Amino acid sequence: MRRRLAVLRVAAAFLFIGGTATAQETVRAVPPDAGGPVTPALVWTDRGDLESQLLRRWAADIAVEGYDAAELAKAIHVAPESRVARAAAATSFAEFVRRLSGVRPAKQTGVPLVCCPPVRPVDLTFVTTTPCRIFDTRLSVAGKMTAGSTRAFFTNYASAGATGWAGQGGDASGCPEIPLDPPALLVTITAAAPEGPGNVKIWTFLGAEPATSNLNFTTVNIANTTSTLTCHSCTADVSVRVTAPTHVVADVVGYFRPKDKTIDTHVTSASLLGANFAVIGEGVNYGVILPRSSYAEFTLNTTLPDDYTPNTDITARFVFTTNSTACNMYWRAGVLSAFSMGSPRKVLTATPANIAVPAPLVNGTVFSAISSLSAPSLGPGDVLTLEWIRSNTTEDTCSDSFNLRSLQLIYE
Repeated sequence: MRRRLAVLRVAAAFLFIGGTATAQETVRAVPPDAGGPVTPALVWTDRGDLESQLLRRWAADIAVEGYDAAELAKAIHVAPESRVARAAAATSFAEFVRRLSGVRPAKQTGVPLVCCPPVRPVDLTFVTTTPCRIFDTRLSVAGKMTAGSTRAFFTNYASAGATGWAGQGGDASGCPEIPLDPPALLVTITAAAPEGPGNVKIWTFLGAEPATSNLNFTTVNIANTTSTLTCHSCTADVSVRVTAPTHVVADVVGYFRPKDKTIDTHVTSASLLGANFAVIGEGVNYGVILPRSSYAEFTLNTTLPDDYTPNTDITARFVFTTNSTACNMYWRAGVLSAFSMGSPRKVLTATPANIAVPAPLVNGTVFSAISSLSAPSLGPGDVLTLEWIRSNTTEDTCSDSFNLRSLQLIYE
């Protein structure tokens, strides 16, 4: 147990994006603990900076595992930022790729893809896009579809490659708004120049053909908008079947992605505590202010929601600003634990636990740092107590205060 120099508590309302939960915040001034080895933190100032750092970090693994660097870059670029932040906390390349979830990068030509029968995804979020043509048989190599024929198509350039995309009549832009391997699409299907009454079906490549059609036609051009699942990391994305000769045109107008599992916390009330303590500020100093001289401690209490997957680790993403430049803040984990009714306290492990966080070269820049949290037997409803401390040690070379703007917990 540490001897505490002072303990001050401030009740602050936190807004949880996408929910109604509230959290209680405690800010304390504490003496330093004995720390372990200091680990340099992955720190980024914007999305582009994070993406480029990740590509450099895993460059050797990308080559060894047979991934195409350009395709991986596209996969990272279209993933939600919370997913990319969580992937950044991975300690192996395999885990990094897995955490990208529904945007698994395609491998190089000649390396077999892992294909599997589609599994119907749940709890998806819809994202609108600029309408973009993914295939048009009037421009395709294979030409008009014949009666009773079935053809496979890709959903974007990243999965099809130059030859495959041009061969199916895809838009010259490559439809960059559509991520690689989205779980499902909203697509407008058009029967063009049909030669007689018939119908069009579209469904997941490798999936079972549906019993009902998505579009019925006669001899007049006609369109209909429908949703369809896609095949994850397969040699094609969707299948199309027609019952009478017709050209088929498909324009994507939106896609579905797995719902982000995040708790975003932002300080919404303020109270000044004193010169030598961490404070909650507003205006220019909005957030939790952590001065170097105080061993300032930040504690957050929150509850894991019902959609938390048991025993899944959690990524904590901190968003900071500071007027210090070209220096390191020493940031370490304090008491990290979880409680559930009728169970003993569960101790969480932070990786890394002792972090040197480099300040950006320009003062006032908003930047992020991450830490991965794990514990045995975590489950929905567990109450987390998460404490981090800025320590006044020789590793902390920044003379100015750090402002913790927000803390995001990513638990997918």
